Amino acid sequence: MANAVNVFIEFLGKHVYTLPYMTTTIMSATSPENTTVHIIVHGRMALFDKVKDLLGKKGFDAQKMRLASLEEAGKTGEYVAMLWPPWDPKEIILSEITKLDESSGQKQPATSMAMGAWSTVGQKEISRIVI
Repeated sequence: MANAVNVFIEFLGKHVYTLPYMTTTIMSATSPENTTVHIIVHGRMALFDKVKDLLGKKGFDAQKMRLASLEEAGKTGEYVAMLWPPWDPKEIILSEITKLDESSGQKQPATSMAMGAWSTVGQKEISRIVI
């Protein structure tokens, strides 16, 4: 999830309202410039280069970006960048892979919105990037 901070609004020196504000700062335990990013474009290959460009502006190495595969999920500590929503993408959801369900074999059919091997991957959302 994006990082929430509170913005305090004052009028004439008095606190009148607290507004929650979502940041898009990437906050993770691993360094983005040295970590693989698996990109899920939901078949929209025309947007793949745009996603790579936007991730590059956030500090990710273009050489470490790859198109996600349905047969093989990423590893713990790597990132997943997914266009969202699939039918009319408005943003990129950036998540860190937190765990893999080794007992599932990672090649099961989708059981949720995730597809293929990705259905067994635990993820922690860390940022949303508007496209």
